[in-house]
Amino acid sequence: MNKVTIQEEKSLNITTDNSITSVNGVYESKGVTNTASNGANKVNADDTAAILTLSSNGDSDGVVNVKRTSSNFNLYASDINNVLSILKSQGYYNGPSCGFVSNEAKIAIKKFEKDYGMKETGELTETVYDRILTVDSLLKNKEMQTQLTKLGFYDGDKKHIFKALQNFQKLYGLTENGKYNNATKSMLTRVYNDYNKLYNSETMNTISKELYHDEAQKDAFIKVYIFLKTGMNLSPNQIAGVMGNMHAESAILPDNVQEGTCPGEHNRGAYIFDENDEETGFGILQWTNSVRKKELKKMAQEMAFNSSAEAVDNALWDLNVQLAYFKREMTTKIDGLTDYSKAWNKIKSTYSYSYNDVSDIFLKDIESPTNLESKKEDRRKLSKIIYDALIKL
Repeated sequence: MNKVTIQEEKSLNITTDNSITSVNGVYESKGVTNTASNGANKVNADDTAAILTLSSNGDSDGVVNVKRTSSNFNLYASDINNVLSILKSQGYYNGPSCGFVSNEAKIAIKKFEKDYGMKETGELTETVYDRILTVDSLLKNKEMQTQLTKLGFYDGDKKHIFKALQNFQKLYGLTENGKYNNATKSMLTRVYNDYNKLYNSETMNTISKELYHDEAQKDAFIKVYIFLKTGMNLSPNQIAGVMGNMHAESAILPDNVQEGTCPGEHNRGAYIFDENDEETGFGILQWTNSVRKKELKKMAQEMAFNSSAEAVDNALWDLNVQLAYFKREMTTKIDGLTDYSKAWNKIKSTYSYSYNDVSDIFLKDIESPTNLESKKEDRRKLSKIIYDALIKL
């Protein structure tokens, strides 16, 4: 079989005797001669931009594979045709499978790049090639999509599947490459199975009644618990102390806003997020400080499905986005904010702490209200209710 390496995209008409008759009807071969199986023949072309190298491996089937080269990234014509087929199946491309990147194909690639948050080049680079194949594999994996949907990461829009998996990886400390590798599959399956087990358990039904949860609160409670247990590696005592405080703040709801004009627990639609507003508590931790709200918005921008104002606003109210920001606050030093990682490390490092100890540390060193003592007992009570349930799971 013969292999052709070309440094720019050209249509080739190659016959079985290894002579190239034309490239796009312009370039003609200049006396090509066959050599031994490990030899190589160089084709002189009128345009030096088209540099072709023929090599024969001794095959006699007369089949020639065209290999496209861009820097150190190589693609065969069959690879390009596979990409074009994928783009066609996703509605980006409606042209022929021609073995090279035509102008029509470049337009399709640009559309794909735009939808998947990439720089719009229209070039089939290694990064773009990898992303197209990755997205194709994700869209074919219905089980994974079901799991991501149930856990609140995926909304069913195929253009969002890559980002949805990246967001799951971010929250659970995996490499954020959007690939469904073994580590991601294992973690996603574990979290999904835990969610289903908890949602259908009698213990969770009991605690939901005791804490007056509606379905949205029950769903959020389970997701926060699994995140703290699996994503943050907390013990039952630690989880209970943290969640007791969260529950007191927001009933563990991402759409909870504490402001006079927004009565009730579910307040999306009644409040427009304002990062400069230092009067209104927002989200599961009731963020009020403007620096914290600005940092929360940065996380929303990171995890939004696209850069539109609507997408970022949707992300601001999303539980998984808020948990990702909570994780960042607890584990890193953010300029302009108290270093909460010191208190968090204190909570994590001492397994002898009771849920009351954890609740008090979280209240004092992380929430830091002015009326600390008046809040302490209420949070301890909530932590006990949660702990008593968790040890039964």
